[in-house]
Amino acid sequence: MRPFLAAWVLAVCLPLTGAVQEEPAAPPAEAPRVVVDAKTVEEELRRIEGSTALEEATKAKALELLRQAAQDLKDAEQWSARATAYDQAIQEAPARLKALREELSRPAPEIKVEHPPDAEVADLEVILANEQAALKAAQDEKSAVDRDRTERTERAQKIPDEIQKVRQELEAARTAPEAAPDEPAVVTQARQTRRLARARLLECQLAALEKEAPSYAARGDLLTARADVAARRIAQAEATVKTWQQIVNDARKADAERAAREAQQARMDAARKHPVLQSLADENARHAEARKALAKKIEAASTSLEQVKASLKKLTDDLASIKAKIAAAGLTTDLGEVLRRQRANLPSVAEHRKALAQGEAENSAVLLETYKIDDERALLRDLDGAVADVVARINGDVAPEEAETLKLAARELLSSRAALLDGLKRDYESYSSLQLIELNSRRRELIAKVEEYAAYIDERVLWVRSTGWPTRTDVVDGWNAVRSLFNPQEWTPVPRRLKAMLRHNPEEAISSAGVVLIALMLTLMHHALIRRLRACSEEANKKLQTSILPTLRALALTVLLSLAQPLLLWSLAAIVERLSDVNAYTAAAAYALKRTAIALAMLEFLRQTCRPDGLGEGHFDWPSRALRVARRQLFWLKWVWLPTLFVSMVVDRVHDGAWQSSLGRACFIVRQVIFCVIVYRLFRRQGGVMQESLASRESTWAARLHWLWFPALVALPPVLAALTISGYYYTAINLAPRLLVTLPLAMGVVFTAALALRWLVLSHRRLAIEQARKRRAAMAETAEGEAPPEPDLPQATLASLGAQTRNMLRLVLSVIFVSVVWLVWVDVLPALRVLDRVELWTVQESRTRQIESADGLTRADTVTHLAPVTLRHVLVSAVVVLLSGLAYRNLPGLIEFMILQRLPMKPGARFAATTVTRYLIIVIGVIYAFQNIGVTWDKYQWLVAALSVGIGFGLQEIVANFISGLIILIERPIRLGDIVTVGNIDGKVTRIQIRATTITDWDHRDLVVPNKEFITGPVVNWTLTDSITRITIPVGVAYGSDTDLARKILEDVAKRCPHVLAEPAPNAVFHGFGDSALNLTLRIHVGNRDLWSEIMNEVHTNIAGEFRRAGIEIAFPQRDLHIRSIQSPIVIEQADSRRSPAGR
Repeated sequence: MRPFLAAWVLAVCLPLTGAVQEEPAAPPAEAPRVVVDAKTVEEELRRIEGSTALEEATKAKALELLRQAAQDLKDAEQWSARATAYDQAIQEAPARLKALREELSRPAPEIKVEHPPDAEVADLEVILANEQAALKAAQDEKSAVDRDRTERTERAQKIPDEIQKVRQELEAARTAPEAAPDEPAVVTQARQTRRLARARLLECQLAALEKEAPSYAARGDLLTARADVAARRIAQAEATVKTWQQIVNDARKADAERAAREAQQARMDAARKHPVLQSLADENARHAEARKALAKKIEAASTSLEQVKASLKKLTDDLASIKAKIAAAGLTTDLGEVLRRQRANLPSVAEHRKALAQGEAENSAVLLETYKIDDERALLRDLDGAVADVVARINGDVAPEEAETLKLAARELLSSRAALLDGLKRDYESYSSLQLIELNSRRRELIAKVEEYAAYIDERVLWVRSTGWPTRTDVVDGWNAVRSLFNPQEWTPVPRRLKAMLRHNPEEAISSAGVVLIALMLTLMHHALIRRLRACSEEANKKLQTSILPTLRALALTVLLSLAQPLLLWSLAAIVERLSDVNAYTAAAAYALKRTAIALAMLEFLRQTCRPDGLGEGHFDWPSRALRVARRQLFWLKWVWLPTLFVSMVVDRVHDGAWQSSLGRACFIVRQVIFCVIVYRLFRRQGGVMQESLASRESTWAARLHWLWFPALVALPPVLAALTISGYYYTAINLAPRLLVTLPLAMGVVFTAALALRWLVLSHRRLAIEQARKRRAAMAETAEGEAPPEPDLPQATLASLGAQTRNMLRLVLSVIFVSVVWLVWVDVLPALRVLDRVELWTVQESRTRQIESADGLTRADTVTHLAPVTLRHVLVSAVVVLLSGLAYRNLPGLIEFMILQRLPMKPGARFAATTVTRYLIIVIGVIYAFQNIGVTWDKYQWLVAALSVGIGFGLQEIVANFISGLIILIERPIRLGDIVTVGNIDGKVTRIQIRATTITDWDHRDLVVPNKEFITGPVVNWTLTDSITRITIPVGVAYGSDTDLARKILEDVAKRCPHVLAEPAPNAVFHGFGDSALNLTLRIHVGNRDLWSEIMNEVHTNIAGEFRRAGIEIAFPQRDLHIRSIQSPIVIEQADSRRSPAGR
């Protein structure tokens, strides 16, 4: 059967054959190779498309295979053309290389620029534009050569792998089965054609790839020569453009000056003729001066444009060069030094953004001036009419014989104005289109290139060693640095320069002396300030204190107490800064003194906050023991840590590599060790500043995760010290300042929170006192002249504030803190992109692309490739999950506080909205986290299906409760705050969660009811549509009582109750005759069922009292007792009611 099928396929394929290649017989015998061409495939496509005998499925499959074959043949032709081009390039390379080398061997032609002396500015601008276009063409050619060189380098590394891959695919195509089992003959024929076309494509591709690498090798020298020629042409074109630019600027300036002179002369002539003509001449002179000033602006913009172009070109070349070096040699120590130097020398993005904003504003102003010129020029289109208007203004003031002379002068002035306006508009258009627009565009390119370069450097520079391991040489260098830094001879010129400054610039000395005087005054007032601070603390701790002013005064006093020493350091830094030209040490010392003064000011503020009766103890209620611990550690920071910080900053500012790797590194390590010890003593659980807080709040995250964040915080300084020792000193000194900035930011957030909570406590206290005084006034009104007791005035504390208020304040401050910390650390984040190099696993990703088939139709082709999942993806997913959890806890509350409470929504609706928001946050966060690590829906939909089956059997009750919870939130049969009855449970709905609903009964017990009970079982919602409910009170009176009187008393008692509604009115009815009583029923309506117990108590008490006064007896059960077992008579004696219980 198989030989017969092969023979049949061969017979079918022969009509499609463009050429038959017979191979010599050799054992084992091979079938002859059949070659297909595009024309034959197109004919077969048309034949099958027009066939009506084939089934639709068979026809579609055959057409698909043939279309793929047609596309393969088309691609094969392209690969064949590429192979031919490679052969031609190899053959032409020697001749082209010879021609280019001859051109390079000849001297560069001298730049000669000739222009007619009488050429207009517009003609010169046209020539300049042509030269600029030639320069652009030369630059494009150079860019093409550079791009070609980069692509060839990359391709040279990929070609061997591609050749191997194509060979494997070709072998697979040749050995692929000729037919599938049980398929129609036409499909088998189409499959054979597709296989042959695929083989032909791969053969052409393989031939082209094998010729590509030799072509690159043959054209290597040619590419270098092309680059040299392009660079020479660019240099010549730049010089030509620069020369023509200067010619245009000079011509424009000369034209503007000539116009200004002519306008001034016309102004002087008009001044002697008539005031009207003088005003025209003045206006012409104004336009001429404007054109003259504009010529200077154009020249300045041209200079700026050339500078920006030069900077952009240098950055582009430097970035391409450093990328090539790193790609070839990797991140070496020398390249790391280059990266650090390049990073320090990058242009300022802020300055260029400022210049860009100014340029855009200038361009808008230019456009506005252009519109004004157009309007003014429109008035001069009818020159005769404009002259007539001027003459009309003159005729009444001059004699008729002078009118004609003045008319000619007016025409001349207006003609000059028209020419001035035309030139001014032309200059404005040149300034806007050729200068400002291009300058702004180039600035944007420069900013983008600087940001790209900075991101590239920041991604790599922190992972490169800046120095080696410590050696004996570092000890010697460190000792030499100390000797040089503290060498008296280096500082001897400073006093002499200081005396000279006092003699020649006494005003500078006076300003520094003023700062010193302020610092001395604060030092002398130290004890007085402390007394005032204690007085503020005593005033703030008064029981009825409701003002924040004592706390604000204490804050101001704390700032004054902490400024004396920093001001002295700052004034010293200002003096040394004025002497910065003495040597390199003075400038470094001035810089270090200023930074040390800032750090000292922050430390002193914290120390003064922690002093006895200071802000922390007297106003924020911080524990006294914790403040003593903090103050003691801040003392060591001040006198041990700050001096090493000063020395490190001086050494780093001197920019001496030996000093930085020796003395600077030693000071940095000492500083980290000190900081580690202080952090340990501050934040340990026992004896630290958070001992009381952690003990009293064991359930908080800070207490539960103390084992995690405390070791991490203590380990940060040793990690930085280890990085410094191992040679990553640049990395350490970049991370340490950001940590030092983050800690004061955290302290600032804590301080702000304490100040805000203090204000909230005082506001809460003021409100409580006002409410207490109102209650006292109400008691005085109802006491009928008796002096009521003084009500207790509540002492507001932090614990008395609402949880929502505290959470909202915490959330707002957290958002502010995270935003500021992001700005501090954003420059370091690019370094984390190195995590993309750590590949954990790969996932398949599908991408759909549009392919044009041979018949001109477009079809969709899905391409699947392997995408790596890196460590960065995993960390980003973890951060997303963490942020989703935080948003789940806090964001809905913020939405309710900021938005929902301001909308006309009931509390139940707001609760439903916030709950749905929580669900959406979790769902979106989880989906994004899974997609980021390659777990998409098509990957786990089978798992969801399997879990659905398992859930249907094992977790059906939980799922039913979850779905019921969603139904409750959407349909809202019960809402937060509703009073419901479920089975034998009565109470108020206090919480609706994903699985169950919490009902608080009248005994304040929380009853957790599964959500399914509210959907499938009977539920009574007393407040669903209306909060008014009816209460029925049964009352039984003894037989013989006046029922009409009893009914009247019941209705009167109900009407006197303040919580009973007047409409519907209370109603009492005689319900029936009972076994022992006449049964009455009182029906009343109340507006809020929350007061049910109070209403029942009041109504029952009043009914009992009124019945007692009216002589109506409330019946009780009575029974007749029949005794049959006792034969003797029973004596019944009635006890005297007046006898005491003891006498009975």
